[in-house]
Amino acid sequence: MVLNWLDVGFAVACIHALGAIAAIHAVLTVRTSQGAVAWAVSLVTMPYLTLIPYLFLGRSKPGAPGIKRCKPASAKHNGAVSRLSRWKPIPSLRRSPP
Repeated sequence: MVLNWLDVGFAVACIHALGAIAAIHAVLTVRTSQGAVAWAVSLVTMPYLTLIPYLFLGRSKPGAPGIKRCKPASAKHNGAVSRLSRWKPIPSLRRSPP
């Protein structure tokens, strides 16, 4: 079987199109901004090397460890925050106008 240049060019164009689609998917779904940019740049510039690893490593899995939501603050922390918001400077330490 002989490959002509049209077949090779079509295969290269398909791989680059898949890399661009995967880069868009990475920007929209990867957990961190650093990871999204890294995947997007690598998928656009060298899709031959990064397309298959992205399919296995790049997607966020529902139960995977990663960024989790913060727990709500306890009553102890809420009390400390409210005390800090009511704080006023000591009157004797204020500067008097010249």
